Amino acid sequence: DRTVYTHQYSVTETDRNAMQRKGELRGLPGVFFVYEFTPFLVQKVEKTVPVSHFLTSLCAITGGVFTVAGIIDALLYRSYLRLRHGGSK
Repeated sequence: DRTVYTHQYSVTETDRNAMQRKGELRGLPGVFFVYEFTPFLVQKVEKTVPVSHFLTSLCAITGGVFTVAGIIDALLYRSYLRLRHGGSK
């Protein structure tokens, strides 16, 4: 396991048009910076995942794909049979 200690930060940007209608100023034009510091530390732990976890996930995804494909195939086949037998009567 590898542990990394780091700090987290975020940036927010807003802008506003200082000119109102007819060339009148609305507010004070300029560039303003507001800083807000929040003192906390983020601990990120990277763990190695065994190959068995990857294989299990791969089998789960494959099984899910086959299940959904089977459901769609059954619905399409039943719809086809209903249209075929319904149209011949």
